[in-house]
Amino acid sequence: MRRARGILAAALMLVVGSCASTRFDRLYEAGMYERAAEVYRSDSTLHRSERALYRAGMMHALPESPVYDPGLAREEFDRLLLLHPGTGHRARVEHLRALLEQVVRQREDAGRARTELRRLRTRLGRLGARVRRLEEELDGRQARLDTLASENRRLLELIRARADTLRRLRTELRRLKAIDLKGVQDTSGAGGPPLR
Repeated sequence: MRRARGILAAALMLVVGSCASTRFDRLYEAGMYERAAEVYRSDSTLHRSERALYRAGMMHALPESPVYDPGLAREEFDRLLLLHPGTGHRARVEHLRALLEQVVRQREDAGRARTELRRLRTRLGRLGARVRRLEEELDGRQARLDTLASENRRLLELIRARADTLRRLRTELRRLKAIDLKGVQDTSGAGGPPLR
């Protein structure tokens, strides 16, 4: 009986020992990923543990995690496969790594697209400013053209008025010449025969 109790106690110690978890594990299991990540970063012994590497990779691979970082998750999974090539998590880790590589590529593509979009917006802004300057210049030229057209109309009216005045003066001049010539003829005929 005593011997059976000893064996049972030893078995319980083994079970308790195997269930004993680190602070990192407790935080991870409680879903406190930010604090778990801090503990993981500060405890270098965890960086060699198969379970800790897997969990570190998972907490960085989950999009809903506050410490979501696909690049860091890939690094943890790479380290896991390097240090523990026979891990039971291999199939899942390789599948997750492939997905994470796609995510990283898409993020890089999105980053390049955002950079290109910023460049195009900057260029568009410059072009917009140039268009506004050209429109202002065009408005200024149009205003000058309108002023010149108005001045041209005023000068044409002045020319017409002066041409009318000139016609009246010529008509008046002809009339006066005709009167003057008639008066000269009257005067020359009353005093005797015309001079030769």
